[in-house]
Amino acid sequence: MWSAVPRGIAFGVAEAGSLGIPHQGFSSGKAPAQAGALHTLARLLTRSRDPTRGRGGIAVANSAVSPRIGDVKELATLLNTMREAGVILDYALFGAAAQMRYTEPVATFDADVLVAIPTPERLDILKPLYEFCARLGWHPEGEAIRVGSWPVQFIPVFSPLTREALEQAELAEFEGVPFRVVSACHLAVIALSVGRPKDYARILALLDAKAVTRETVAEVAARHGLGERWQQFVGRFLDAT
Repeated sequence: MWSAVPRGIAFGVAEAGSLGIPHQGFSSGKAPAQAGALHTLARLLTRSRDPTRGRGGIAVANSAVSPRIGDVKELATLLNTMREAGVILDYALFGAAAQMRYTEPVATFDADVLVAIPTPERLDILKPLYEFCARLGWHPEGEAIRVGSWPVQFIPVFSPLTREALEQAELAEFEGVPFRVVSACHLAVIALSVGRPKDYARILALLDAKAVTRETVAEVAARHGLGERWQQFVGRFLDAT
C-alpha cells in the first residue's frame, strides 16, 4: 500500500471497506460557511443532470472504474519504466486519482498522468508513448491505454502551473514501487484554474481534509496569476454567510 501517507487512501468506498483501509468523509464539525458551500456545490453538481451525463452535465461513462490494487502497482511500474527508457522525462499522477491520496475516496473514471515529453514540438506528441506501451502489451483504447481495469490518459504539461506541479510532485511509494503524485496544493490550484463545479468540490475536499490551507493555496494561485480567482472562490464558498 501507499507508505508515509498521513491520511487513509482508497480507490472506491467498496474497495476501501474490503481492504480494511480507512477513509475520511467531510467532518461533522466544519464551519457553517463551509457547510453552506458544500450545499451550494451539491446543487451545482446535480442541476440539469440526465442519466448519461455526469457532474456538471459532463458526459461520462455509465459507471466509475474502481481500479484493483494490482492495477495501481502496474501503472506505477509502467511509468517508472517509461521514464528510465527516456520515453518521458518525468510524470506525476493528478486529477481525481491523485486526490484520493489526500481525501475521502471519490468516483473516478480514469487515471490522468501529467507527463513531460522529450520532443514536445511533435504534432503527434503522444505517439512514442503509445508505441512504447504497446510493445509492453498495454494497447491504446481511444486516447487512453488500459492498465488492468483502469483507463490511463497521458496529459503533456500545458502551462507553467502544470509544469511546476510536475517538478514539485511528491514521491510516494505503492507496495514498494515509487510513484510520483501531484501535491495537494497544486491539485487545488489546478482545479481553481479549470473552474468547473467538480473542481470547486475538489478544493473544498482538500481544505476539509486539512491537506492544504487557504494560505498555501493563495500563495501558489497568486504566483500563477490566479489570485483574483482565488479571492472570488473564498468569497463565494468559504466566507459566505
